[in-house]
Amino acid sequence: MPSSTTSIPDRFRPVVALIPARGGSKRIQRKALVKVGRTSLLERTVAQALRVGGIDWVVVSTEDARIRRAARAAGAEVLDRPRRLATDAASSLSVLQHAIRALALPPRATVVLLQVTSPLRADADIAAALNRFRRRDADAV
Repeated sequence: MPSSTTSIPDRFRPVVALIPARGGSKRIQRKALVKVGRTSLLERTVAQALRVGGIDWVVVSTEDARIRRAARAAGAEVLDRPRRLATDAASSLSVLQHAIRALALPPRATVVLLQVTSPLRADADIAAALNRFRRRDADAV
């Protein structure tokens, strides 16, 4: 049972949790696979997305084969990210735009961008953001 739930109107569906997780990094290679306790940052983020009610689809965007395998094992689907969008210069916006196009999301779909590098985020934080979005009919939260 989800620890938090939210109700997004059908006109804003599907609700997609997009988790960017690239393999390259100047300081920490495959940072998404670094474990905090017994769970990697990626596993923690996928698990949160799967627990929060109202999310229809959990997708990890990556160019890395090991991250791809770990994402699938954690229960997410994987979107192959072009290498040009897996550099230090690539923005979150460019990754988001790629995902929207590649997944052929409808114009009113809701995308929840979950960074693996925010390990202190709670399930309730995600649900609260979705609820604020729903209540205010906002473009972004």
